[in-house]
Amino acid sequence: MKASLLILLSLLLGLGSKLHAQVKVEIKIAHRLYVAYEPILATVSITNLSGRDLELKDVDGNQWFGFQVLNLEDQPVAPRDLHYKLEPLVLEAGSTVKRTVNLVTLFPVTEFGLYRVKATIFFAPLNRYYTSVAQNIEVTEGKTIWQQTVGAPGGEKEGDGYRNYNVMTHRLPAETRLYVRVEDREKNLVLATYPIGRLTFGESPEVMLDASNRLHILHPHGPRSHLHTEIGLDGEFIGQTTIVETKTRPRLRKVEGGRVAVFGGALDLPPQANATPPPKLSDRPPGLPKL
Repeated sequence: MKASLLILLSLLLGLGSKLHAQVKVEIKIAHRLYVAYEPILATVSITNLSGRDLELKDVDGNQWFGFQVLNLEDQPVAPRDLHYKLEPLVLEAGSTVKRTVNLVTLFPVTEFGLYRVKATIFFAPLNRYYTSVAQNIEVTEGKTIWQQTVGAPGGEKEGDGYRNYNVMTHRLPAETRLYVRVEDREKNLVLATYPIGRLTFGESPEVMLDASNRLHILHPHGPRSHLHTEIGLDGEFIGQTTIVETKTRPRLRKVEGGRVAVFGGALDLPPQANATPPPKLSDRPPGLPKL
């Protein structure tokens, strides 16, 4: 009798081990420290270890793809939308899919503090959730070094209202980064918050508005190297170029028609010239509704 029980127990443990190995879930978040409202990009990897194709889909209110977010008090942070829908995904045997999601669009992780984030995958046939190891993040605030409220095109009569530009610095363990935040304070909306580059220690950026109230920032980000960034009224990343210092230090100047141009230095052809613009808070989470 004891032998039979031991055999049965070993079979159940073996089965549990196989079931546990069905799906492997991993999450990677690029940084630990973030400025409030900065996009927090989480990359989730899902690997099928079952030896057969698996269909992942929502069943009876259980969303097959999601996250678990806990605050410093280990209290769950509720998602912005409890009922978002996802298309089913057929995950072939042995394959891995990766998707990057902006957590700020899914959860209100904009309050200062610490958060623990896990990715979760629901497999309906086993009525089971597979969960990744937690990643820790901390949301803080940058130091404001320049801000200005400007009118949006059309003016108040057309309801376009105003925009508030906020240029901030944020100290990270290895460097200081320069950030831009664009807000519509009348509607209590943060339109965009993102880093625009490393700031050389002890240096200050030059900030200027053109005739269309677009924001121009010129800042040193390395030895004899400066970044010129242009930001639009709705937080759109218009462009960024690198200026190499030559005989004279680059400066921003207003020219004919109210445009802003860089004088001095030489234009380089950096990776930033063709870089993907930083994600905005209004951007839909990449890959979310069609994984």
